[in-house]
Amino acid sequence: MNNRNRPIGRAAAKSELTRINALLKHPHLLIGGLAVQQYHTVRNSQDIDLVCNFETAQTIVAQLYNSLDWKVVEKHEDEYRPSFEITHKFKASEVGTIIFGPKISERESYQYIDWTALLKGAKPFRSGDKEFSNILVPQAHALAYTKFVSFLGRRGVAAKIEADLTDFVDLTNHEGFSVSLFYDLLRGSTAVDDITAQFASKIGPYRGILDKSCLQRIGEVLSQSDGNSRESRTEENGVVNSDVGAPELLAWDAITSTLNSLHRRIEVEFEPDMILTMSGPGSIAACYCMSINLRNVPLLVAATFPVKSKDGPSAKMFASLAKRSDWELVTTPKWMIYLPNLLRQDSEKPPKRPRRILIIDDRVISGESQRAVSTLLTSRGFDVRRAAMIASHSATDELHFVGTVREGNYYFPWGSKHGRS
Repeated sequence: MNNRNRPIGRAAAKSELTRINALLKHPHLLIGGLAVQQYHTVRNSQDIDLVCNFETAQTIVAQLYNSLDWKVVEKHEDEYRPSFEITHKFKASEVGTIIFGPKISERESYQYIDWTALLKGAKPFRSGDKEFSNILVPQAHALAYTKFVSFLGRRGVAAKIEADLTDFVDLTNHEGFSVSLFYDLLRGSTAVDDITAQFASKIGPYRGILDKSCLQRIGEVLSQSDGNSRESRTEENGVVNSDVGAPELLAWDAITSTLNSLHRRIEVEFEPDMILTMSGPGSIAACYCMSINLRNVPLLVAATFPVKSKDGPSAKMFASLAKRSDWELVTTPKWMIYLPNLLRQDSEKPPKRPRRILIIDDRVISGESQRAVSTLLTSRGFDVRRAAMIASHSATDELHFVGTVREGNYYFPWGSKHGRS
């Protein structure tokens, strides 16, 4: 027994990939550490991160790891984020532990990734002289993009966050990495502003890792040619304009100063009976105002989903809960807005005078969501006023209270003007 080879995690994982490849009926993407190892040979991983739907993941576990011989533990107990820890019941010392962590394609949090786009140019996984025709590894730029997105979304364990960024760096240093194709994937996400904001707010503690990327070094060289022009800001007629190429992080001191002034005007001129804000992240402005309010004013938070995500699992689940709880749905061409049932109940029992309600958000760009909700509540007899901490110039005419009018490229400490992390 002592002379026998001890199980090596990466070798065991590759052995399981052979069995999975034979079971699959058509090609699937492999991402994660084993895929990175195809480009950076010293990368050590035993996790099998296969992109597949829930049914395929269940089939693999059921057919390859029968309960007679194998012990299967699902560590996360989450259909959208499964992680199967698989050990042989009486050959554990020979086989080792198998970690099967499929990336479930129905999972909504992969909102920045188009798996179909990642299949373009993907090549069969190689192990020695074997090629696995049903297990494909994305091109270097595409795999790097998945690691970039994973870095943005990862919470909790710092070591895993660092591993995601290290993989990204190693892949950008590979000779097969395409800057232009990586940028195409980034732009194809249709959320460049949001991704930029999230990355800028998260990279600080991990800057030392990023500095090892040739991509970062090239960026430093190119940025020198601009001098200080990318940080230019101008103010004209009370409207702040930021250079489009230089997203600016708004400082907390400036934010609180704006909100203090805005709150005082609202209290003097309107004194609302209740506050409504359009979404959880956007409620930060309203919550701050309530924290300095001497009156005990109820704060209601609507739930807002993009129309394009209506078929996603989160939107569907919330729609079902909202229907059972008698929440009211207001739709616009871009948004689905669920209003708390207290607004419906309150309007059915009109008080002696119209209830004053303030709709406030951290920023208003087009005013589409507030406008739709305001129209509904006004028709129900509410006295409605609308407010924003920051508004675009085009939206100011229909707002009653505005903290600052601002154009250009900026983001809050909690996310960008177009969406928040």
